[in-house]
Amino acid sequence: MDIDTSKTFETTNLDLGAYLMLEGIQYLGSRIAVDTSRNEPKAVLLFFDQKGNCRDIERLFMLSREKKYRELNKFLLKDIHLEIKKFNAKLSKQVKD
Repeated sequence: MDIDTSKTFETTNLDLGAYLMLEGIQYLGSRIAVDTSRNEPKAVLLFFDQKGNCRDIERLFMLSREKKYRELNKFLLKDIHLEIKKFNAKLSKQVKD
């Protein structure tokens, strides 16, 4: 199936990508692009924006409970990993002594 590139929506936001899929937007695949500000590769997710409503769905996502949930989940995971790292460093120090 040939897809009109003008109907392709791109994002680097994995959470938004998952949300678009939940909303029934067809996932086309991914590609690698270079982040010019950091000079490193980044993954770009491609979706078929048949009805031209992906921007509207993106706005809904930015205000959604799902986005807030993901942000809080990432915060908690970061905190847990920091505590594990501190614990392991303390344990390692005790073993050395």
